[in-house]
Amino acid sequence: MAEKKKDSKSFFAYVRGRSNSVRKVGPLVNSNVEVVDSSEGMSELFNESFGNVFTKEILDDIPKAKWEYKDSQKLGICDIDINEEIVIYKLQS
Repeated sequence: MAEKKKDSKSFFAYVRGRSNSVRKVGPLVNSNVEVVDSSEGMSELFNESFGNVFTKEILDDIPKAKWEYKDSQKLGICDIDINEEIVIYKLQS
């Protein structure tokens, strides 16, 4: 007799869907060890926390863009030729 595969993921998804419980965030504690339970206060705490995680770039250290030339006689970025045939070809491929 073949062994039945257990699908616990579907089972727990079903149970969660039938549950009447509501998941709520908070209350939170800020850096001054004060309890914050208002929606606005908690959103400010999350904003501050997530904002500290991301790197702030130094604008003086941004690399220069590499210029692309169509031929060596032109000084600047080359023109891009777009026509209906090219668009149709690209869409079909």
